[in-house]
Amino acid sequence: MKNLMTMTIAAAALVAAAGMASAQTMEAKIPFNFGVNGKMLAAGTYRLQFDHTSTGNLLVVISNGRSSQRTAGLAFPNGDVKEAWRESGNLALAFRCAGDGCTLSDIWMGDGPVYTMPQSKLSGAAAERAEVIVMHPIMGE
Repeated sequence: MKNLMTMTIAAAALVAAAGMASAQTMEAKIPFNFGVNGKMLAAGTYRLQFDHTSTGNLLVVISNGRSSQRTAGLAFPNGDVKEAWRESGNLALAFRCAGDGCTLSDIWMGDGPVYTMPQSKLSGAAAERAEVIVMHPIMGE
């Protein structure tokens, strides 16, 4: 499993280094600490760059300019969007949370399928809950 995660991060970094000319850049204010690909990120305002790969997956690069926190990973198409998301028209990041821990689980770009991130196990005996954060396009990018 660790090798798969290492290969996924390496592949994402390689694609990111090659350039993201067709990438979409969004911004989201995430009010809680969260995990992505096994890396914990602090609450804050994040830039999210998305680029579709040739295999239909979604390359996700998440960065916080204030703290220099950055990570990347691949999200995989996982079915249709929830009706509530479609009706709201909001671009969405969904998190699975338990206790004080959250992990990024799903991404919806406003059209097409929902993309799912590989999941980290949540610790603790607390009941799971979902948190949904709205993303906004960054103008001029």
